Amino acid sequence: MFPVDLPAAVAIAALAAAGAAWDIGTGRIPNWLTLPALGAGLFYAARHESLMSSLAGTLLVGGIYAVLFALGGMGGGDVKFGAALGAWGGLPFAVVMFTLAALAGGVQALWTLRHPVLSASLAVLSGQGMDGAHQVFRSAYQPQQTVPYGVAIGVGAIGALLWPVMPGVVGAWGREIYALLAAIVG
Repeated sequence: MFPVDLPAAVAIAALAAAGAAWDIGTGRIPNWLTLPALGAGLFYAARHESLMSSLAGTLLVGGIYAVLFALGGMGGGDVKFGAALGAWGGLPFAVVMFTLAALAGGVQALWTLRHPVLSASLAVLSGQGMDGAHQVFRSAYQPQQTVPYGVAIGVGAIGALLWPVMPGVVGAWGREIYALLAAIVG
């Protein structure tokens, strides 16, 4: 069971790779990539009688990301990127993609904090105490550092495509999750 049909899967994979790569290289995801992809995804869904699922996927991911954008937690390109991928994949896909993107984003954030956390941990182990560890952490932490969340979104999209087709228990679990989501929304 593949979560979307083959043309949509190809579009999702290409968009996910392009958006993630662009975000790594420039720190932005351009409108010329996201807006046409959003429109094309909605058009494709309308032609294949899945417009409501596509709109729901768009609104779910785009809506949550828009709130995070309004709170200063992500860029506008991330919002449009997630919405476009949600348009192409529809609602069950969008739920899985959003969840996997959140997990990937958490891993990215932890990787970004690895140096300050490791330094603070070593300070505690060397007997500097919690105050010393806090000072070491504060000196190593760079709060202006941003994480290209488009990478997490792209990883979430590719993961949402591949999860149900993986072999063994992992793939079976992915198929069950998609079946459950389809039953809930259908």
